[in-house]
Amino acid sequence: MPTMQATIGQFLKYEAPQNYSREDVTVASGQTLVPGQVVGRVTASGKIAAFNPTASDGTQNAIGIAFAAVDASGGDKPGVIIARHAIVVDRDNLVWAGSPTNAQKDAAIAQLKALGILAEFWGQVYLRSMRRYGFATLLDLTPFTAGGTASGVRAAGYAAQRAIAGRAAGRRRRAPTRPGCTRRAGFHRRCC
Repeated sequence: MPTMQATIGQFLKYEAPQNYSREDVTVASGQTLVPGQVVGRVTASGKIAAFNPTASDGTQNAIGIAFAAVDASGGDKPGVIIARHAIVVDRDNLVWAGSPTNAQKDAAIAQLKALGILAEFWGQVYLRSMRRYGFATLLDLTPFTAGGTASGVRAAGYAAQRAIAGRAAGRRRRAPTRPGCTRRAGFHRRCC
C-alpha cells in the first residue's frame, strides 16, 4: 500500500503575500527534509540542516520550517523554507528530527516566534481575533482553550459564531409595518 507524503497544507496555515515568508536556501549534503520539518542553519557554511537541539554547529537554533521535500543525500541541493511571518500548526504536528523533549520543542517554538512564525492551533488564532473585536467576551471560552484540544477550540469557535449572529440580529433595525402592507417586516423600505 502506498504511503501518503506530507504536504504543505498540512502544516502551513497562513503566509505573507507574494512569497514574503519564504526564503531560498541551500540544504546541506546528507540531509533529507520533509514539508513541515523544523530546520536550523549550520554556522560555518550557512547551509540548512534539520534542527538538532543537542548540536553545537548552529543547527541547535530553529530558523525556519522546510517548505517542500528536499533529498540532499547525494550532495547540496537548493530548497525553500518558511523563514518569517507565517502561521503553522502547533508544535506536536510539526516534523522534528530525532526525538527532542517538549522543553526543547518549546525553546524552538520560541525561537520561531521571534522570527514571526507562530505555531499554534488555527482555532486559537480565530479565538484571539474574536477577543480582539470584543465578541468572545460574550462567552466563557476558558474551558475550551485551556485544554488546547482541536475539538474544544472548534466548539468555542462555533459558540462564538452563534453569539455574533445573535448580537448582529439584535442590532438590526426592522422597519415597522402598517396594517395592510403586503411586504414582510424588515424587507421593505418605508413604503407604508
